[in-house]
Amino acid sequence: MGKSIWVNERLREELDYCVPLGIPHSKFEAWSEDDREKALAYRREMAKICSGCGTRHEEWDEDPDAYIGWITRCEGCKRVAQEKRNITEKDSDHVRVGLMPREAGLALMEQGLGT
Repeated sequence: MGKSIWVNERLREELDYCVPLGIPHSKFEAWSEDDREKALAYRREMAKICSGCGTRHEEWDEDPDAYIGWITRCEGCKRVAQEKRNITEKDSDHVRVGLMPREAGLALMEQGLGT
């Protein structure tokens, strides 16, 4: 079966749609042809969106000034960046930095569970 996934482009596209959503391929095949085509077309279009900026190449091709830039500042991101600077090099491979409400964080520190 594995080899046919790489040979059969349609099957691979269907599985690319089904597997991340937890839809059994047999259930997907029971959908109407129109519904299957819409789902795959939607997936293809969503794949065109840049994960960094949320735009599509076609939009820039059609209008080089389609978007304007803007800046927003986030105090949460600022705090995460500050905390990341406290990570030592030896710990950097297995440390994640996140945020939690102050009261919950203070309670964890009182219990000796913070950091």
